[in-house]
Amino acid sequence: MKLKLDFYFEANKERINHHSNVIFTGSCFAFQMHEKLSQLKLNAQFLGNGIVFHPSIIAEYIQLCLKKEDFPEHLVFEHNGIWHSWMHHGSVWANTKSELLTNINYVLQKDAAMLLTSKQLVVTFGSSYVYSKLENGIAVANCHKVPSSHFIKQLSSHFEMLQIWMQCINELKRQNPSISFIFSVSPVKYIKDGIHENNISKANLLILVNEICKSNDAAYYFPAFEILQDELRDYRFYASDFSHPTEQAIAYIFELFTDKCIDQDTQIVLNEIGAYNQLLNHRILHANTKEHALLEGKKVHVLSQLKQRYPHLNW
Repeated sequence: MKLKLDFYFEANKERINHHSNVIFTGSCFAFQMHEKLSQLKLNAQFLGNGIVFHPSIIAEYIQLCLKKEDFPEHLVFEHNGIWHSWMHHGSVWANTKSELLTNINYVLQKDAAMLLTSKQLVVTFGSSYVYSKLENGIAVANCHKVPSSHFIKQLSSHFEMLQIWMQCINELKRQNPSISFIFSVSPVKYIKDGIHENNISKANLLILVNEICKSNDAAYYFPAFEILQDELRDYRFYASDFSHPTEQAIAYIFELFTDKCIDQDTQIVLNEIGAYNQLLNHRILHANTKEHALLEGKKVHVLSQLKQRYPHLNW
């Protein structure tokens, strides 16, 4: 008896391996995928503006990196004694304007260098709703707890977002011809927008990603949204907020990402490192016992073997 839909989709032609430099950007789902690959010793980095949900702001930051110019001062501001950036996540902050700009410009240079040397850029779009400042129309990546009365919320059209992404891809390909792209839509439900509004937003993003991938041979669509919505399709795969996927769901999607986007030889290495990570996470109840000593000895032995077999990895 068949009780669920099996979801089949093509693998990416441009596979990731341990020699690839891979950049992630976008929503919290992209950050989770980045963390999992980093734990498995892949060279995975996340762009320095942090978690960002709206496609246009993600593209604007990439374009700013490619211009190799200092960060615009009018995009930083002070709120409740802390300096923030309208183009960055709340995790990027400082006590003074000069300190914030210095930090941002340093990271901008690093991000620019990564974008020009990376094999792949993995992008996850979260929402097509954008918040803009009422006083000057600046679209923001994060409201930083500034009162909502300072912003207007609008649904961006997929055409508007497509234009800026086509410009972004063209410029990035001009400066780094070998780069390829993996796009996805976050399966996280933004319930605060409303159920219907969230569905409209996601539909908008799906159309956007479809247009991008149809127009670019170097772009691949990884269907994270459909895997959770249509294959798993049950609230037991959501956390208690009924919006975010559980660890089990994330692990399942990551397995499919590995299968479709990482080459087979590298998958073997990932499995070995994954087994070692499980060993590291194993805890003995009683310290300074024979059982504890055996476990610690096994950890050292397994790590030594891995280093011998894969000396090129960042241990």
